[in-house]
Amino acid sequence: MLYFCVIYTAILMKKKLFRSIRSKLILSFTLFFLITCIVAGTTFWFNSVKERIESIATTLTTINFKIQEIGALEKEFLIDETINPEFYATKKSIYLEHHQSLLREIKDELNKLKRAKDLQELEIQDEIQQLTNKLDSFERTFEQFVEVVLYRGFKDYGVEGEMRRYIHQIEQLPYAIDKVKLLMIRRHEKDFILRKEEKYIQKLSETIAELQKDASTKIKRKDILQEINNLLDNYQSSFFKLVQAEKTIGFDNKHGLRGELIRKTNDIETLIRVVNTDVLLQSKKIENRVNWVMAIVVMMAIFLNVALGIFITNALSRPVQSLSNSIHRIIQSDFDEKETIQPINTNDEIGKLYRDFSFMLKKVRESIQKISEQKARIEESQEQLTAGIRYAKTIQEAVLPNEEEFQQYFLDYFIIYRPQYLVSGDFYWLTRRKGTIFLAVADCTGHGVPGAFMSMIGNDLLNKIIIEQKNYEPAFILDALDIEIEEALQQQKSKNKDGMDIALCAIKRHENHQNHFDLLFTAARRSIFVVRSGELFELKGTKRMIGGGFHAEKPPFEVHHLTLQSGDLIYLFSDGLPDQNNAARQKFGMKRLTELILSIYKEPLSMQRDIILEELDAHQGTEKQRDDITMVAVKL
Repeated sequence: MLYFCVIYTAILMKKKLFRSIRSKLILSFTLFFLITCIVAGTTFWFNSVKERIESIATTLTTINFKIQEIGALEKEFLIDETINPEFYATKKSIYLEHHQSLLREIKDELNKLKRAKDLQELEIQDEIQQLTNKLDSFERTFEQFVEVVLYRGFKDYGVEGEMRRYIHQIEQLPYAIDKVKLLMIRRHEKDFILRKEEKYIQKLSETIAELQKDASTKIKRKDILQEINNLLDNYQSSFFKLVQAEKTIGFDNKHGLRGELIRKTNDIETLIRVVNTDVLLQSKKIENRVNWVMAIVVMMAIFLNVALGIFITNALSRPVQSLSNSIHRIIQSDFDEKETIQPINTNDEIGKLYRDFSFMLKKVRESIQKISEQKARIEESQEQLTAGIRYAKTIQEAVLPNEEEFQQYFLDYFIIYRPQYLVSGDFYWLTRRKGTIFLAVADCTGHGVPGAFMSMIGNDLLNKIIIEQKNYEPAFILDALDIEIEEALQQQKSKNKDGMDIALCAIKRHENHQNHFDLLFTAARRSIFVVRSGELFELKGTKRMIGGGFHAEKPPFEVHHLTLQSGDLIYLFSDGLPDQNNAARQKFGMKRLTELILSIYKEPLSMQRDIILEELDAHQGTEKQRDDITMVAVKL
């Protein structure tokens, strides 16, 4: 039909029945519309089939992603909820709810696939059914896994709770029981729970037997001895139940229900990949069957387009060329007001195009003017913001200890202070009170402006605790700092978890030796290096953060005491330097920093600073700085 339409159009034009451009365009565009409809219809049909097949592939990909998400949820459940007493008390968990929600979504997706119009043609019905069966099997295994976890329990719940109640009854007995062996039983119990090694089962059983034997020699009353033996047997029985539950769960990801879940997840993912491959192969066959239809339609469309193009070029080239040249000049001049469009005084489509473009040009120039004005305002605002941050940097640097203080208190020193941005979340602090020099380096939560705010708060609180309140005991200072941070940020009420890591040194000249010094060191999650008589010591802080939200149980801050001599060195630093990575994603590292200090500690501290920075720059290369970097070294 299209062929006869084209022939008929050619005959009509030859007889000059359509002399005007408008009439010829109408006829040509009518034919063009017909071929476009045919192309569009064919394309729509082809795309409809292709999209349905792609939808099946997309659904399979979505299912695969959700299967992977389920695997991640299982890990999070095992890490978080198995040590969450609230889970055992309520039997409810956001991880389980999300897990069930994802399973429901996957089943809904599979049901959609079963109802898919093209599924039968793709010949993957059996594979989809296999996928459904494997998912049901996986769900049953996971439900069994949760049941065993609940049975095993934690702290006061389940088998572990039962076991602890027996051992607590034993511990509270007012009889002559060997407390050392009782502690060894608890130690073997904890070792098994932490390490999942069967040797601790035997050790616990042997220790219980020894304790029963020991009790039989010390306690003569049979009723008391029977009570102790019964409690020990009950405890051991509960422990064996816990061991069996752990075995059922799996000591690692290769055994037990954990291993079975992983294997079933891998089987599902493998089957999804197989189905996906089959879908792609089958869709390719369907695509080939319709390509020949598309080829014919496209060739006809090309023919008509060429004919129409030749006609339009011959009939309309001059005004179109004039308009095109005008547009080109305007664009080349970047829409300069001096450039104008060549007037086209016609009432046809080109004349309308000229008028529309003239109107559009006017609007574009107005928009350019507005954009230029907005750009100027934005640049002004950006400059003000940058100036504000620079001023904040000036304020932050102003509160840091100055060189005169370091020169007054120490034989030599160096300071490395490199904020990741203009302002820093690190800060260092120095003062002397009643003959004691207090030196600290802190790493606050965040970088840039948020970190800088925290650093200013930390600086002010140290001034308050040590200088104003006159507290000079290092552990008490950090405890007070922790309380002040929590109160300042209202962390008991809010969800704010900001805080800091800090290393604090209190240095005082020895009373009986002028060339000796007493160093008291305490820290929150930070270490320092001390070089004494050519030997490097690392003093580690307590694994506890300053601030970071309210926690009921916090370990006390440990205080290290060293006696140093004049000439010994102390290095304090944040984690920015050892954590800096290179292009290969390798950190600078504590080991490398230790070796570097041991190789240069005899050099003047200013030279040590230059060497450390050279090593850091060479390691970092073109990589971005990932954290604020601060390091302070002093020589006594």
